[in-house]
Parts: sequence; structure tokens; C-alpha cells
Amino acid sequence: MVNDGLEMRWRPVLAVLVAVLMAGCHNPTSINNNTVENLAGVVKPGMAASNNFNVTNAGEVQITLQSLTPGGAVYLAAAYGQPNAGVCQPVNWQVIGSTYVGKTVFDFPVYAAGQYCMLTADCALVPQVCALPGLTVAQTYSYQVSHP
Repeated sequence: MVNDGLEMRWRPVLAVLVAVLMAGCHNPTSINNNTVENLAGVVKPGMAASNNFNVTNAGEVQITLQSLTPGGAVYLAAAYGQPNAGVCQPVNWQVIGSTYVGKTVFDFPVYAAGQYCMLTADCALVPQVCALPGLTVAQTYSYQVSHP
């Protein structure tokens, strides 16, 4: 009988706690309902460029390399991440080149809304990622980003 009184007092507290926790949860955005935007920039020899994009909900992000010009036999180091104090902090790197045009470079889940970034760098800047020759001429790139 003592437990019944204690249990009755905790039910309203538990109900409020569950309601608060559920209010903070958002259903992930279906990839079919994603926002699509284009990011572009120029990477000069020995340099890097970054672009930011805002994710408004949990869901799937897909980043596709749309163009790389003048292209040719060049390679770049690409990464996605989150900006911190205005600087893109890479989470995952990949080497890309002209053969990646039209292909998905990154496909990853996001669990929280916020600002994310795409970093594109001359291989000479990140030899631990890309042990290939650096650029001799600037490369103009564009990505298509599908995000919640």
C-alpha cells in the first residue's frame, strides 16, 4: 500500500518528463524532402576553400561533385565537417578528382540541426590525406548538397 502512494505521486512527474523529452525530438527529414543547394568556389595552389550550409533537421546529407574546371589529371582533398570560429573543422576526408564529377562524394546522416561545411583543399596542404602532387593551376569546383 505504501508503494501505491509513492507511485501515484511520480506519475504526473513522469508524464511531464516524457512530454518534455518528446517535444525535443523531431522526425528525421526524408531524403525525398531535402533542400538542394549548390556550393561553389576556387582552390588555388597551396590553398583551401570552404562553404557552409545550414541543416534544419536530422536526416541524410548527400554531396555530389558537379564540376571541376579546368580539371584534367588533378586531385583535391575534400572533407565535410562543422565550422568552429569561422573555420571548417573536417570530420571525414576523401580524395577527389575529375573522375568524381557527377558522383556522390559524401553521403552521411546528421542527427542535429546546425551549420555544416564542405572543405576543398589542394593535396599539398594535407599530405596525410592526399599523398599526390599539388595543384599547378587554380581549380573551380561546384557541389550539389542535398540536406534536411
